[in-house]
Amino acid sequence: MLLAKMASEPNCPRLVIQESTVDGLFGMLERGEVDCIVGRVSRSLDVQATRQMRVTPLWEECLAIACAMDNPVARKRAIQLADLCEQDWIVTPRGAQTRTLFEAPFLSAGLVPPQPVVESSSFHTNLCMVARSHHLTIAPESAVRHYAKLNMVRRIRQDAWFPPGRTVFVTRNDVADSPGVIAVDKALASLVKDKSLGAAFSA
Repeated sequence: MLLAKMASEPNCPRLVIQESTVDGLFGMLERGEVDCIVGRVSRSLDVQATRQMRVTPLWEECLAIACAMDNPVARKRAIQLADLCEQDWIVTPRGAQTRTLFEAPFLSAGLVPPQPVVESSSFHTNLCMVARSHHLTIAPESAVRHYAKLNMVRRIRQDAWFPPGRTVFVTRNDVADSPGVIAVDKALASLVKDKSLGAAFSA
């Protein structure tokens, strides 16, 4: 949606998209390797660094658990957190914000978080792997819903173990007024205002 919005405007800037953990992206932003990022604010982000950055909240979204269409877990009406410890998981590597959020409910319940069988940074890749296996994965709710509509995965019924997370747009103060960053910022603001993002990320 962001690319479509920007491409419809004159003088659309050339985009170079980098993917990493939230901490990795903030590091690239601090070093001037990227001009802006869209992602969750990491708790470990240095307070001094944030003073040099401009942060704009975008939307809130929960994480959801997904499995293959024929996975027996999907047919269960109620799943306990302890039951998930016995499953094979595909999750993001340590250091990723999603991995931290994934492990938090288990630790809070006094359980050892499941050790993933596969670690992969891309939730799109993870959902595709889960669709062809009996593994579980965790991904943004909107992504799980998208692949569920394609009849590739099912969302597992669960309690509210994972609190909503806020996605933000971040840029450094010294590049906030550059044409490319302004174009991204305006396009995101327009999508949020038109509730296009809200519709895409609503439950």
